[in-house]
Amino acid sequence: MTVRALAVATIASLLLLQPPPAGAQDAMTQARTLYASADYEQALTLLEGAPAARETHYYRALCLIALGRVEAAADQIEAVVTLDPMFVPPAGEVSPRVTATFTDTRRRLLPAIARSTFAEARSTFQSGDHAKAREQFELTMKMLDDSALDEGDDLADLRLVVSGFLDLAKLEEAPVAPTTAEAAAPPAAAAPEPVADAPRIATVPVTISQDLPAWRPESSIGRRTFSGAVRVEIDRTGHVTSAVMARPVYPSYDALVIEAARKWLYKPATLNGVPVPSEKTVEIQLRP
Repeated sequence: MTVRALAVATIASLLLLQPPPAGAQDAMTQARTLYASADYEQALTLLEGAPAARETHYYRALCLIALGRVEAAADQIEAVVTLDPMFVPPAGEVSPRVTATFTDTRRRLLPAIARSTFAEARSTFQSGDHAKAREQFELTMKMLDDSALDEGDDLADLRLVVSGFLDLAKLEEAPVAPTTAEAAAPPAAAAPEPVADAPRIATVPVTISQDLPAWRPESSIGRRTFSGAVRVEIDRTGHVTSAVMARPVYPSYDALVIEAARKWLYKPATLNGVPVPSEKTVEIQLRP
């Protein structure tokens, strides 16, 4: 059995396990059924009027690949990645060649999409929607950390900037605890008239001491590059109270990083001039 026939048989068997939908099938469901039955041309015809959604472009790509129209399929795969940068074909649903094509396309497009997403996130943050901005910054970091990207991609500076904005967005979302003086102060005799919302001026922690342990790789891995990140929690005095590996670097080195991180020192983050607890993610890259 060929790879294409095996893929068709697999998808057809999965479709047979699902109960038929009540009423008439929508265009997307019919297209999936036609693809599973190897009626690729009819599936493409049906998808011409379908919404420009990720699934629409995905099945167009699969049909075009099955018909040998590789260049047209490449355009559809680019559309899939643009609409959903984190999408990868489900394991076992497509051939290794199709999976590799998706991986290559994501490797090529992710850096530009990540930069565009960061620019949008920064604009959202400046508009005051810190919760949405945090989600966008997190998505940007997720793209920058994707395994599809080459270790040699020049994205370290972008990671650092996105990490700083992400810390700031989380800080803006955190409730502000009253200072000791505010808590002890007696209530005013008369409340002042409400005024317009005052701007919240926040700063991120500034590094004072952040030394990483020396990297002494074993001879068998000495030529490899490793990357990861450690996340630290910083109190109002700038001392680290907790450190965990957000992304492991290398087992024996991770323990050294955690030990070293507990000794790091920062100028604490502030909110309206008052020191506040904060969190910071430190990117780590070990090169030969």
